[in-house]
Amino acid sequence: MSLTPYLATRQSKFIGEWAHYSFMALALQTWSSHVGGILAFVLGTSTALYIMGNRALFSEEKGGLALTYATVVPFFVNAVSEIFVQLRTSMAALERLLEYLDLPQEAAHELTTDPTAGEWPCGGSIEFRELCMRYRPGLPLALQGFNATIEAGSKVGIVGRTGAGKSTLVLALFRLVEPASGSILIDGHDVAGLGLRTLRRAMTIIPQDPVLHEGTVAHNLDPFGLIGDDDLRATLVRVLLPPEMLHLHLSKGGKNLSAGERQLLCFARTMLSNAPICILDEATSDLDERSDHAMQAVLRNEFESRTLLTIAHRLLTVADSDTLLVLGAGRLLEHGSPAGLLADNTSVLSDMAAALGEAGGAELRRRAAAHTRTEKDAAGQHVRV
Repeated sequence: MSLTPYLATRQSKFIGEWAHYSFMALALQTWSSHVGGILAFVLGTSTALYIMGNRALFSEEKGGLALTYATVVPFFVNAVSEIFVQLRTSMAALERLLEYLDLPQEAAHELTTDPTAGEWPCGGSIEFRELCMRYRPGLPLALQGFNATIEAGSKVGIVGRTGAGKSTLVLALFRLVEPASGSILIDGHDVAGLGLRTLRRAMTIIPQDPVLHEGTVAHNLDPFGLIGDDDLRATLVRVLLPPEMLHLHLSKGGKNLSAGERQLLCFARTMLSNAPICILDEATSDLDERSDHAMQAVLRNEFESRTLLTIAHRLLTVADSDTLLVLGAGRLLEHGSPAGLLADNTSVLSDMAAALGEAGGAELRRRAAAHTRTEKDAAGQHVRV
């Protein structure tokens, strides 16, 4: 799927927050006006009673002046406080607007030098060359000297502990954050020299939290109405969903579907995009074992010709990958076939497998060995970086 639905959801969230705070500000202003009126009434009444009780001390002029001030001053103070608060709010808004003028802008979405859709991408190979990336100037590098080559059509698992740099790698691929140095090549083209729209059309991502909008399933699969219903139903069947649900109305976020069904719809949308590179960012981490098996079946059968990058915390999810990239502290620690890495008791992957326990480690090795037997050209050795 593209990033547009995700950004639209974020925008809707921000609009809701703005409406909430605007309502609270209006409510506070109304409350302040009522408090000012009550104070004026209390002060005016108290002053009038005091003057009446001490008539000998006040002349008519002084009594009238005291009553006037007693009723006018609270309203004046309330008006001045409201003007001051409004001034502070307006100055804060102006400050934010001036900050936006200095925000760095994204690169151009399209360039005259961009290759045509039929010319590029043609396979989906990815090459990282000494890639370094930080989130903003002054922060330490989140990726340091990252080097890796991913062949077109291969299935690559990306693993590592929290903070290893797995999601940072995805941000670099989509150029959501520009590299500090180094380069990324997709089918021989440096992505830094491509328009963002051209680059992002070559890739699709399935995030951990499915992005679905209120409307029919057909609208979520094809929001622009470019694909016929028959093709949409066929795609639903391919991802193990009933074709009858095509015109089912989804609530916001698809809450009337199970977690597995929501994620399978995202898989269907990805299949319709025909992008040669597909990225799964913890796409199956919240699913039960049955739904996870359904996802793996779809990946094996429908994404065979695409380059598939799977970011996962659960090692069993990527046990049947062609290659594993093991990351740590923003660096590539080791890479190779799962079986080859697990065969080396000194490898980082072996340490991670040991943390699964005896049963979990045995199941991981069994799946990796089964995949190696199936893939005759799978490498049995790994390269230590």
